[in-house]
Amino acid sequence: MTIEREIFSALIAQNAFQGEKPSVQSFAQLAVDKGFRALSSRQQAVVNPFLKKQCEGIKEPNKKHNNCQNSIGGRDLIAALEKSESYKGWRCESCRSAS
Repeated sequence: MTIEREIFSALIAQNAFQGEKPSVQSFAQLAVDKGFRALSSRQQAVVNPFLKKQCEGIKEPNKKHNNCQNSIGGRDLIAALEKSESYKGWRCESCRSAS
């Protein structure tokens, strides 16, 4: 399975497309079923932003937010999704290790 298929499969399983246009989940499901490269360039453009996510960083008690600027993609994105308590809880490996 390609990394794109793994990411979209994990996002679909976590209901990460809730609140998005129905076409977003449809294109993501198509990428899982037929492969990302099987999508048209328009379809790829719709779902491509979901292949990377900005780390939300961490804030330890009585400390400032670390303002992490890391971008999460590939296998790290899958790990971040598996370890997040909700779709919005994205943290890079460095922030996950620090918390």
